[in-house]
Amino acid sequence: MGMSDETKMDRFGRVLIPRRVREVLELTAGTSLSIEVREGELALRPQPRGPTLVRKGGVLVAQVEALQELDGFEKRARASMLRHRVHPTRRE
Repeated sequence: MGMSDETKMDRFGRVLIPRRVREVLELTAGTSLSIEVREGELALRPQPRGPTLVRKGGVLVAQVEALQELDGFEKRARASMLRHRVHPTRRE
């Protein structure tokens, strides 16, 4: 996938990554980026996302994207089972 865009650096050295680039790369606020300078060019690369710590019941718990997807699947599966118990002949 090739994409090209243009932006400017402000007086504090900050660079705004254009929205369409952020969306394509799924970059959000707080995403860590590595910076590499080579042959007069600047390269930014998103770093792999680690687990996020969230507070549940007063305890910090690691939350990982795969677990979030699994949690959503589990909720949908439970809802489907409940629907089948109420309407056993109904199909999804």
